[in-house]
Amino acid sequence: MIRARRALALPALLLPILCARAGGGKAAGPARLRITYPEGRLTTRHTRLRIAGSCDPSCAVSIAGAPSRVYPTGAFVGFLPIPPGGSSLPVVAECRGGREEARVDVECRDPLLTSPVSPLTMEGGMSSPSADTVLQPGDELHLRCKGSPGMRASWSLGGVVADAPMKEGPPLRGDDGTEIRGIYRASYTVREGDRASAAGVRFRIRDARGRAVSAGSPGRITLVPHPRITRGGIGKEGAPASDEPGGARAWRLEPGSRVNLCGESGDAWRVLLAAGTRCWVPKKYVRQVRGEGAWPLSTAGAPSVERTERGATVRIPLDGAPPMRVSGGKAFDEISVELFGVSPAPGNRRAGGAGPVETVEIPATEADILEAIVKTRGTPWGYAARRTPDGIALDVKAPPGRDPSNLTVAIDPGHGGAQAGAVSPTGVKEKDVNLAVARGAAAFLRRRGVRVVMTRDDDRALTLDERIDRARRGGAQILVSVHHDSCPGCCDPLSRRGAGAYYGAQHSEALAEAILSSLEAGGAISRGTRRAGYAVTAPTDFLAVLVECRYLSHPDDEAQILDDGYALRTGGQIGAGVLDFLRRAG
Repeated sequence: MIRARRALALPALLLPILCARAGGGKAAGPARLRITYPEGRLTTRHTRLRIAGSCDPSCAVSIAGAPSRVYPTGAFVGFLPIPPGGSSLPVVAECRGGREEARVDVECRDPLLTSPVSPLTMEGGMSSPSADTVLQPGDELHLRCKGSPGMRASWSLGGVVADAPMKEGPPLRGDDGTEIRGIYRASYTVREGDRASAAGVRFRIRDARGRAVSAGSPGRITLVPHPRITRGGIGKEGAPASDEPGGARAWRLEPGSRVNLCGESGDAWRVLLAAGTRCWVPKKYVRQVRGEGAWPLSTAGAPSVERTERGATVRIPLDGAPPMRVSGGKAFDEISVELFGVSPAPGNRRAGGAGPVETVEIPATEADILEAIVKTRGTPWGYAARRTPDGIALDVKAPPGRDPSNLTVAIDPGHGGAQAGAVSPTGVKEKDVNLAVARGAAAFLRRRGVRVVMTRDDDRALTLDERIDRARRGGAQILVSVHHDSCPGCCDPLSRRGAGAYYGAQHSEALAEAILSSLEAGGAISRGTRRAGYAVTAPTDFLAVLVECRYLSHPDDEAQILDDGYALRTGGQIGAGVLDFLRRAG
């Protein structure tokens, strides 16, 4: 255990980590046994559980009778199977003739297991549709059920489909290593004239001897026999659009967008963007407009480009407010602006560029989707579309150059306040180590002339929108969100360690690679860069990455985090990665 006089001799940058490590919950006995995961009684569907805690490093520890290694920091971890029902797992620490015991209470409820072949079984927990759904001609109905593996499965929807075959998919593999078989799937395209009113889907599986069991879907299905469109509008906050109800955000619909509503499922509207193109939007972001029938098609004019102080602005004249999607194009030096529900363009329209924009082209099309392809001079440093009284404007940022004094970086320490994040075996809270590393990165960059904006510089909770807003108000050209990872409670804690970097927009990928390379050069095990839909990596108007510096759940990574110089070193490595990227891309 770290004593107070030792903590006072260390830099103030590290005090939050030490306070978290020495915090409450420790036992008073000689073994100083403490369980940090799980905290309190746990209910889970998984059949394996990680356990983490700490004690005096001289102790011998056993978890449910099995010996567990005690690391020099005092950390210990375990990963063990748990039976269905309630369990109380003993954790015992013995040292210097003393013995302390703690118990981990866990209930494995409705475990995620492969259903038995005998007796023939169907389960309702993974059935889909799970919510009441309204669809019309052209929409896809996706179906799923779970039961005994290796059987013949089918589905029926009264008066529409009878005993249609389903296909068993590959096994699902969970973080706890279990393999789940017997997941059957099918899809159906709604046809003109199909009619159903709050009808349930009936699933059935049969074995080779003809024995059968069946079960119904949780969600009810309504099929509208003929296309019916109602009108809606996106509210002032904008709206996340996804490929399925409740799914991950694929992109954001701009405030004020006019949308055509063609179905619903639970709390989500089905939006008809253009012929054959649909998405799902949560109902709370949409206001319905009186009357039926689709919004009239908009008309787009010829594009133009003008230089601005920070780059260039592409303008596309447009009547109405159709939905649009702005994303990276097919090449690193392209931006794609898709306009949905727009009259077909009879010929190509093209404009010369200015500043970071080389050209803009709107190819001819016979469909009601127009795509403006913006060619940039190198990778852009950010772009964002906005509505204007005359149409839309796409602001494209130019690189700031290689001089660090021209760069503004927002450093975002993840979590804070009541949002502690992950907790290490010895009790270090993620929110504290994130802040310490972020301060180290800020200090490194400031010494080199970079202007730094901290989204938080104390122990406070911020919403994700507040973090992004603070970066924008500070004029950030780069946002780096600092985190430390942890494996799920159903994962072997020794199976994952090291650093990873995540980006959303394509133009942020090189920044993520540069920061991760710097961390790897400093001794971190690289877990690679990946594209991810995190809220802090979603903005496109600046470069944005999320960095997971180490795994708090792995005792070896935790030992590095507890080292006196870790926060300064790791923060410096993040800063060095930013400057390396600036030298190559600025």
